[in-house]
Amino acid sequence: MMPCCVQTVEDRKLFVGMLPKTFTESDVAELFAPFGTVEDCSVLKESTGQSKGRCSCLLGKGRCSLDKANCVKLEYLANVLAEQLSRALLV
Repeated sequence: MMPCCVQTVEDRKLFVGMLPKTFTESDVAELFAPFGTVEDCSVLKESTGQSKGRCSCLLGKGRCSLDKANCVKLEYLANVLAEQLSRALLV
């Protein structure tokens, strides 16, 4: 396992947009599992409780979650989701 190159909390934060409004925190954690552990995730919601289709995530320190190979995987995942959902995933 590669040592972690992303140490600070700020460096490990992600904001993800254009999620399906049916996604929960568990769905997001599963989506990002190939890139490392998701320590924290909050799906942003309207006052009605309906998802806004956006979330903030904190990736774990266990490995370099955003190295070049994983960025390629993330881009591929975004493209696959875009084809399935007819809109792009923004990270």
